[in-house]
Amino acid sequence: MVFTRKVQVTQIQGGKPVTLAEFKGAIREIEVYPGQSAEWWLVPIAAGHASDLRCDVKTGDGKSHAELGMTGEIVIE
Repeated sequence: MVFTRKVQVTQIQGGKPVTLAEFKGAIREIEVYPGQSAEWWLVPIAAGHASDLRCDVKTGDGKSHAELGMTGEIVIE
């Protein structure tokens, strides 16, 4: 339903965001570490709902972040 235009990984350095990396092409998943952020530019191709956004990182008790509510949905109108 979407095409990835690019993903940028940034980090605040000296009070300003600095781009650490930029990725283009087919990207299926990303992982963002503490103190960094990622911006994902998407180009819509078809309308619809993608409700399979989830975080599979496990907590100390073995539950995934998704089981604790870290899920999401993208709506393309």
